[in-house]
Amino acid sequence: MLAPSSIRVLHITNWYPTENNSLDGIWIKNQIACLPDRVVSDVVHLNVESSVSLKTIKTTVPGIRWQIPSRSWLLIEIITSLCLAWILLVRVKLSRYDLINFHIAYPLCVFLKIFRFFIKKPIIINEHWSAYHFYFGVEDPNRLSRVRSIFRPDLTLITVSKALATDIIRFSGKENLNFHVVPNVVDTNVFRFESQPIRALFMASYWKSPKEPIIALQAFVKLRVKYPESKLRIAGDGPLKTTMLDYIQDNDLQDHVTWLGRLESQKLAYEMQCAIAFVHISRYETFSVVCAEAICCGTPVIASAVGGIPEFIDASNGYLLDNNGPTDVINAMEMMLIHNNFDRASIAAHGASLFNKKRVGDLYLNAIETGCGLK
Repeated sequence: MLAPSSIRVLHITNWYPTENNSLDGIWIKNQIACLPDRVVSDVVHLNVESSVSLKTIKTTVPGIRWQIPSRSWLLIEIITSLCLAWILLVRVKLSRYDLINFHIAYPLCVFLKIFRFFIKKPIIINEHWSAYHFYFGVEDPNRLSRVRSIFRPDLTLITVSKALATDIIRFSGKENLNFHVVPNVVDTNVFRFESQPIRALFMASYWKSPKEPIIALQAFVKLRVKYPESKLRIAGDGPLKTTMLDYIQDNDLQDHVTWLGRLESQKLAYEMQCAIAFVHISRYETFSVVCAEAICCGTPVIASAVGGIPEFIDASNGYLLDNNGPTDVINAMEMMLIHNNFDRASIAAHGASLFNKKRVGDLYLNAIETGCGLK
């Protein structure tokens, strides 16, 4: 039997790991796992997305994940909402829960006004998505009216950074949104300071837009003119992989750039611990888990001053780039090579204090208790 003080939460998430991709939306799974024991969580994975053919993807928790051969936003919204109605009215017993937590508002919450008539529970929206910053890549703002209507002052909103909250306020046109910042969590048992031999600059990501790895590679080509012994190691996968590998080959960097591919957490942490600096060039980041993992390892970071990154990277633990041009990247890399006097143990201690499981869980619990009216 649950203790009287327990809170039972139904998490309905658009992104979550699947059987075929254990890293898809892993940050959402990890954030939910941070909640203290008094919060009892049930997770349902609901995702309907555009593809070239009809396909069902196996989920790792109860739910529905379909790919459908359509690019119609409205059709995806309707199918998602019908699936959500089935989940809320048939699949789960709503009376068991104190709160419903939606992760990734669109398209789950497009018709939330209707669903609230029978949910009759406090609702939290937990958002991680950079699409609001880019207005979903849509030129005609009228196409976004249904998305804008999701956000209301009477809903509790959780964002992974202040920057993302600012994006959503600007996007929705509502200045009085009620938001809490709950950052992504870092496994500080894995990503921690260990004294290792320092050997190379290091980059890691799921390589897709808005990441800008070619800018970093262009900078590295020029850096090698002055520092021919410099090395760069790269981990990850993604749509930009082929472009990156082609650039490495076209510029004869095979002996100086090591492509590591996708790494498990332990190996990724080791690479960070051995890195002269972690390099992350991007046009935007709502948070940047890899930058947080790097500083938890004590590794100074060279990063673009975009989105949520400046909220935890500064002169004490790296170099922020106001301009993503290769010259600025080269200068930061050179400074790391010749004036790298950062206190790596202190960087790691500060990173751990920000992103450890207990702190993130406490922030998340506070948002839930506020959303339930318990505070």
